[in-house]
Amino acid sequence: MVGYFGTLDPTDGGHSQRYSLQGEWHRQRANSLTEITAYGFYYDLNLFSNFTYYLIDPQKGDQFEQQDRRWVAGFDARHTIYGRWLGREVENTFGLQVRNDWVHNGLFRTQDRARTNKDDVNACNDDPIGACTANPNLTAILPAATSLNRFTDTLVGFYAENKIQWAERFRSVLALRGDDARYINTSLTPTYVANIPSLATPVDFDQLNSGSATKFLPQPKLSLIFGPWAHTELYAQGGFSFHSNDVRGATQHEEPISPDNPFPTSATPISPLVQLKGGELGMRTTDVSHLQTTFSLWYLRSNSELQQDGDTGGTSASDQSSNRYGIEWANYYTPTDHWAVDLDIADSRAQFTQIDPDDAAYTNPGGGQYPEQGPGGKLVPEAVKVVVSSGVTLHDYKGFSSTMRLRYFGPRDLTSDGINRSRATLLVNAGAGYQIAERWRISAEFLNLLDRRNDDITYAYVSRIAPTGPATFTNVSHPAEPFEVRVWLERTF
Repeated sequence: MVGYFGTLDPTDGGHSQRYSLQGEWHRQRANSLTEITAYGFYYDLNLFSNFTYYLIDPQKGDQFEQQDRRWVAGFDARHTIYGRWLGREVENTFGLQVRNDWVHNGLFRTQDRARTNKDDVNACNDDPIGACTANPNLTAILPAATSLNRFTDTLVGFYAENKIQWAERFRSVLALRGDDARYINTSLTPTYVANIPSLATPVDFDQLNSGSATKFLPQPKLSLIFGPWAHTELYAQGGFSFHSNDVRGATQHEEPISPDNPFPTSATPISPLVQLKGGELGMRTTDVSHLQTTFSLWYLRSNSELQQDGDTGGTSASDQSSNRYGIEWANYYTPTDHWAVDLDIADSRAQFTQIDPDDAAYTNPGGGQYPEQGPGGKLVPEAVKVVVSSGVTLHDYKGFSSTMRLRYFGPRDLTSDGINRSRATLLVNAGAGYQIAERWRISAEFLNLLDRRNDDITYAYVSRIAPTGPATFTNVSHPAEPFEVRVWLERTF
């Protein structure tokens, strides 16, 4: 019997560390402001996970290891000039952002944290190249080294922004930004030779998945602000943006040998940057004494939901674009100098423009040993809908400070057809601190104050919890931490 905070694989877990250094420089003059921030950090991770237990290999289990070692350096520089154009107040800002990642990572099949080859007994459930036609009981070999890569990721962004106060109750913000991504990847994955005569041609991952990719995206943005009337402003804004994809997916022509791709399968490289475009209409007001309120309606369109799948080393993609839209209501109330109350409520929707069969729910018709996937729907899995965040804070009252915060996440669709959904999550945290001397302070945190059994995250997928049991499609969740108290003493220098 596995307890609520237990695990079916006690060897899961890992370790991580991070060291960072950051510096800032500012210079203020009568008509200008210059700001420069530079940073660097080192990060490493070794994480052992087992989500499907005995689905792939009933003998050795399905544990795998993710390894990541990276150095990161970058800077953000901006220069603002204040002036007047034809009697109107003008503010022009020019900026440059640069970030470079040097990464060495790997994905490995493991058993009890030891790297080993695995047998994929489900290889013939999905056979895109017909390898199982002659042998429907074929078992594919999954190599211990699934995907090894060394790559650099350079992202350069530059922008110009113009703010003009056109009239007493009208101003605009016009910006143009450009982002340039440059990826260089060297695949270190060993050459693969299948255990099947018809697939005996070696797959040279170094030749097929090494390479470079570049992408430049221009991004215009415009905001129009009207008011204030009765301490209230109306605004409309829109523009273009992007989300970045994994370096490996941008140069990958052959899928790594994994449970998702047990036989050699060609892949189409994905774009380093995927364009987004959206807009927002809103109102903000301070008409009620001590209260700031903002209400907005927003829309966002993504050309695709492409991303790299760190669990398999392959690319998981939606061929279709997606639309997201929602409403937000934010409030900040300060009844006295020491008290503050905030309340934020958001409700959003996310849908694909076409049916998504890859993220559909599975069924077990007739008690079969392996589920069958349904046709799917248009819902974007894991997209958050209703979110509530609220808190009460006491600031520096005779050396004492405290806070209590509530966070609520409503149920989420876990499959594109909405058949599987997560439970809601409600967390209440609190904290308090007291300045006991000029340089000494004692503080405490109280996490999950109500000691609720919340799901920290929830997925829906196929798994097999016993070597000889059936494969089932079900919701799988990671519990939030139980009630916990943290106390610390700090000294400033």
